[in-house]
This record gives sequence, C-alpha cells and structure tokens, in this order.
Amino acid sequence: LPYRPMAVATQTAAATISATVATTLSDASGREAGAHVPATPRMSVASGGPAVVMFTRPGCFYCQKAKALLKQHGVEFGVVDLGVQPERRAMAAQLAGSQLVPQIFVGRRRIGGVDVLKALDAAGNFAQAMQLQPEDGAPILPTRAEDVVQATSMPQDYRGALQRRADEMSKLKYDAGSSPKLGEFLKYAATGKVEQDHSRNVPLNLAAPPGDVEPPPAMPNASATELASMLRQMVLCMVENFSNPSTGTVDYVAMRDSSQMGVFRAVASELGHPRLRSELLGLSENEKKAFLINLYNAMVFHGIVTFGRRSGLWNLYCFFVAPAVSYRLAGIPVSLDEVENGMLRRQPGYFQDPQPCPARWFGPTCCADDEAQARARQHIDFKRGMQMARLDARVHMALSCGASGGPPTAVYRGPTIDPELDEAAVAFVDDDR
Repeated sequence: LPYRPMAVATQTAAATISATVATTLSDASGREAGAHVPATPRMSVASGGPAVVMFTRPGCFYCQKAKALLKQHGVEFGVVDLGVQPERRAMAAQLAGSQLVPQIFVGRRRIGGVDVLKALDAAGNFAQAMQLQPEDGAPILPTRAEDVVQATSMPQDYRGALQRRADEMSKLKYDAGSSPKLGEFLKYAATGKVEQDHSRNVPLNLAAPPGDVEPPPAMPNASATELASMLRQMVLCMVENFSNPSTGTVDYVAMRDSSQMGVFRAVASELGHPRLRSELLGLSENEKKAFLINLYNAMVFHGIVTFGRRSGLWNLYCFFVAPAVSYRLAGIPVSLDEVENGMLRRQPGYFQDPQPCPARWFGPTCCADDEAQARARQHIDFKRGMQMARLDARVHMALSCGASGGPPTAVYRGPTIDPELDEAAVAFVDDDR
C-alpha cells in the first residue's frame, strides 16, 4: 500500500538564498518589522527606542498572536528574543514573575501575555495601556537587529554551495515514501512491536534518486549539530512566514513550493553523508540530546510538508512507524519512531540484533547475504550508539509531532539544553490548546 507525497499543481521552484534565513527585526533600534508607526508616536521614548517591549522566543504561537495584536493597533514595539539571547531568561523571569512568554512591558510596567492584550482590545483600553507614563521607568533594551541577523543568518561560506545544491535538487524526479504492509500494521496494532523495513522506504533527504551516486557534500566543513540547528532555524522562519496568527494555521502547500523549502531540502541532504558518523557517535550526552530533538522536529516538519496532514490510525502508522518519514543520517536510514523511542526514549530492546538469513540454516549462503548481514549489523550498532544513556522526561515537552496541541518549535543547543528543556516543560504544561 504505497504512502507517497501529496500531489500539487506546481513544481518546487529553484531556491534562492537571501542574506538571512530568518530575521524578525527591521532596524538597529529593535523595532518589529511590519509595525505601523504613527506620525506622532507618543509610545516611543526620546532615545528613539520603543517603549513597548515583548519577551519572546522562536516558534512561540502565542507570541505571534501578541505581535499581530500590537501591529493591528499601530503600536511600535521591540522584542527581546530569548532564542538569540538565552542569557536574558533570568531577567525575563524576574521582571515578569514567570518563565512563560510572551511578556509585554511598557517601560518596566508589566502588561502580561496575549490574553491580557485580548482583554484590553475587547474593553477598548488597548491604546491607553500602551502609553508610557513617567512612573513606568526606563524601557527595556530590545535585542539588536544585528544580533538577530548574526544568529539566524546563513553562513556566508555556505550560500553559494547551497544555492547550487538547491537548484540541482529542484530538478530531481523521485518520490519519497514507503510501501507498508497491512499485515505488519495489524501486528503492530496488536503487539506494539515495531518491525521496520527500510528496504521499502525512500528517505526524504536524498540528494540523488535511489540507486544513483550521491554528490559530494555541499558543506563539507559543517558539523552535524550545526546542520540540525540550521534546519530548525529555517523551520521557525518558514512557519512564521506561512502562518496565520489569528487562526493558528500554517499553509504547508504553499510552503512546499517555496524557495525557502528548497534550501531546507539542500541542508537536510547534508545530514546523509557518512563523514558525519564518527562525529555523531562522539557527541556528549547533552549534545546528542539536542541534536536528536532538532532532528526529530525537522523530520516531522519535512514529513508534513511532503505528505500533508492525514488522519486515521493507518496514516499515523505510515507516517511515524512504517516508516514513510525517514532520513538518511550519516549514510544510515533512520525513522521518526527510531529517533523518538529507540534513541531519545531508549526503550528496552528496541534495536534488536539482525536475524540471520533463513538459507543459512541449510548450509553456506552467498556473499551477498553476508554483506547484507554486515550492513544490518553496522546500522544497528550506529543506532545503539546514538541512544541516550538515560531517559529525560522533559524530552516529551520538546518533541513536536505536528499536532495542533503539541509543543512549540524551538532550536535546542547542547551547552544550554537543561534550562531550555525546563522552559519547554513550563510552556507545555501551561499551554491550554
């Protein structure tokens, strides 16, 4: 039963790489892009900086809604991007008395989050509440635009190579996906035991059609952790560009045909090269955890853009388990279920030793059988090497499975993953969606 990409009327456009993958600020003063500035902006201070400042982080659905409300009322505002400046998390929590975002301030006077903005809007008190009063104190310094650009821009050394690779991949003619068997689905439904056959699956991030010679890396000096972080940063940019804050919906069909998605595919293909294997196996526990979370979320996003949203147990099985959504990671195919339950959650007995060919029971087998067994053993050893040493329950609050009530997207980093996961857990528990 083939599980193939959704059909669309247009082909993927050749990608063009702009100077930045994502940028939310428009000038050095930290003003939000797209905000209408009144002719006599009583909301601004003499220094030229915005009086209204919002603490936010990448991928925050409620932050997008809050920005939309502020822009709707013509409020000039700045943002403190906690993804760009994680060192300001403690300041945000101290000023707001909460780790949740968004948090809007006028000077040092706390307004609150998006629910407060909605209430002010409904009561007709929005403009009055946004006026800076003498007792409000000095405005909070927003994140500088140049810091956002530096944190979210595509490295200059990579742009030309990625441009060429994205153009090449836009011309590829093959369908990713799988051909799962109904019997295996019924067995999984009855026992919960996963038996994945990657031989019937075509990974999403191939740089050449199956069976063809893969091209050399476009970014031979990029590390695996850098590539995964780049993918997640690009996801955050595209979700914001193609989302409707008022409805919370994302136009994945339009996104699939976008130039940004072409660049995303080019970066994803870099993760497939075997050169990354030794680096991945040598990651520390926190670096590995951050990498796998970023990888999983990027794969889910890639899968939704490719296959669309399909309801029903069969389609969920195809998407996560069969596996229709898989990546070639360091030369080895991995599925969403393997990343989540085999590596991050470290389920006991998940990665079983490969079974010998039945023909061996009756005597020697051919060299091809021996090669297949050696390859299967190599794949299992790599996947076991990518398993976490222990389960971190907070991971559940960081994995975005594509559901409307799932955790917001974010970019996780090894050195700061503990406070980042703490923040994700708080946000997930407080989210009422």
